[in-house]
Amino acid sequence: MEQLITKKYKMLYPSESKLIKCGFRKVRNTDDDVWRYTFPVYKYNHKITTIEGTITIVLPSGKVSLDVYSSNGTAYTPFYHNEYGNYEPIMNIINSNILRELNRLNIKEKRRKK
Repeated sequence: MEQLITKKYKMLYPSESKLIKCGFRKVRNTDDDVWRYTFPVYKYNHKITTIEGTITIVLPSGKVSLDVYSSNGTAYTPFYHNEYGNYEPIMNIINSNILRELNRLNIKEKRRKK
């Protein structure tokens, strides 16, 4: 199973207007210029969002971080540590939805230097 949290991502040529157009909101009370976008990654019966993903971008660097939260606002632990238990079915859905959003927002995985 692919571990998206272990990879590094970057948005090319980020700007405030581009982020606003894509649905990002500025995070208040931070020293940096931080923007966050929240979206559903898993819905119960395809109707009720029970797990949400967040994509956070720091301007002007374009550095991206990913997080996944349960509906009660706590971190969804299997996204970070899924070596124990049978999380593959739900993690495949979550990862697929995250990858779809990253692609839609033109956020790419950073290439490792050789």
